[in-house]
Amino acid sequence: MTEVMIYNHQKFIKTIPGDTKSIAKEVAKQDFSARLTITDVADNLILTTIGNLLDYVPDKKWLQDELLPILIPIQMGEEEF
Repeated sequence: MTEVMIYNHQKFIKTIPGDTKSIAKEVAKQDFSARLTITDVADNLILTTIGNLLDYVPDKKWLQDELLPILIPIQMGEEEF
């Protein structure tokens, strides 16, 4: 994945690198009012959030094997973002 598109409240905000760590950092730094939708450049859904918490992630294997092992330590303050 090269880049992903970030939308907040359905408005395009920016693109970021599409690696799992970059996505995790973007999710973790959101405040409680954010409602992110992250898609690939073909507009395929990667995930949605409510604040800095995951709401919906269609790829459960990626969620379990890659995203959560990076995101949880960041959210728990064990790793800086």
